[in-house]
Amino acid sequence: MVKITVKDVAKKADVSTATVSRVINGDYPVSDEVRERVLSVIKELNYIPNAVARSLKVKKTNTIGMVVPDISNPYFMKMAKGIEVVVSNSGYSLLMGSSHDNIENELELLELFEERRVEAIVLATCQNEKDNVEDFLQKGVNIVLVDRNIEGIKTSSIILNNFEASYSITEKLIRKGHKEIAIINGNPNIYTEKERYEGFLKAVKDNNIILKDELILRNSISKENAFEGVIKLLKNKDKSPTAIYCTNHYLQEGVLLGIKKFNMRVPEDISLVCFGESSIHKLINPKITSVSYDSYRLGIKCGDIVLDKINRNLKNEEIEYIVDVEIKEGNSIKEIV
Repeated sequence: MVKITVKDVAKKADVSTATVSRVINGDYPVSDEVRERVLSVIKELNYIPNAVARSLKVKKTNTIGMVVPDISNPYFMKMAKGIEVVVSNSGYSLLMGSSHDNIENELELLELFEERRVEAIVLATCQNEKDNVEDFLQKGVNIVLVDRNIEGIKTSSIILNNFEASYSITEKLIRKGHKEIAIINGNPNIYTEKERYEGFLKAVKDNNIILKDELILRNSISKENAFEGVIKLLKNKDKSPTAIYCTNHYLQEGVLLGIKKFNMRVPEDISLVCFGESSIHKLINPKITSVSYDSYRLGIKCGDIVLDKINRNLKNEEIEYIVDVEIKEGNSIKEIV
C-alpha cells in the first residue's frame, strides 16, 4: 500500500505543502475556498497526518501521562478512569505506566513521557526525596502529584487526609477497650503508609497506651507479606493482639487469610479495621469498619486540576488539595469490657 504524503495532497489540491499544513494545523488563515479544496483532497486520498510531526509544530500532543505503582491495583485503575473521563471530554488521551514501586522504573517512565511531549504527568510517586522529580519540574515538565506527596516539592498535589483518618480509626478501637493493637503497615518509605503509621502512633500515645514492638509489622508490600505477618502475630496466643489495624486495603485479603488459618473469627476472636475498602468488601462478612474514600472521585478532581494547569500554564503552582475521607462503620470491632 502506497503511503500518501503531504506532498501528494498539495499536488492534487494545487497548493503548496505549507498551505496543506496550515489547513491541518489551523495556525494560519487561508481562504474558505482553499480550505475546502484541501480538506476534500485529504478525504479523497485518505491522508492521515503524522501526529508526532504535527505536535512538534503546534507544541501540543493532547496526551497526559500517568505513573502509578501498580496498574493492577483497583484503587489506581478507578482513579485513572476518573481522570480519563474528565480529560477525554477536552480531547486528551491518557497514557499509563507502572513503576512497581521502584524508583528507577519511575524515572524511566518520567523520561519516556517527557520524550513523548505529554502535556502533563499525573504521578503517584514511590520517592520521598524531591531532587529527582524537581529535576523534571525545572525542565518544564508539568507534574501533578496524586495520592502520595513529597515534602518541599514545588508543584500541585492531591492527597487523602491520611494522618487524621488513621488517628480516628485507631481511636475507634481504643474507645472499644482495645490496648493490644497490632498494625500491618506497608512500605514505610511511601508517603501514604508513613502518614497512616504516624496517625496510628499519635492516637496510641495520646491515650497512654504502651505499644509493644512485636505488634508493629511494617514493610508489608504484598498480600503474602501481610499473611505471613498475621501468622507471626497470632502464633503465640499469650501475646497475640485483641485487634489488628491494616493500613492498606490491598493487604486486607492476606490479613483475613491469616486470621482464618487459626480458625479465628472477626470480631468474636479478634477485631479488625482497615484503611480503605477491598474491591470485594461487599462480599466480606462481617463488614469491616474502614476508612472509606472514592478513588474514582479523586480521579475526577485530579483531572480537573490537570486541565486547569494546562489551560492556564500553571507549571509551578504549589497547591496541596486535601481530600476528606470518612469512616464507614461495620461490625468488625468487639467491645472489650
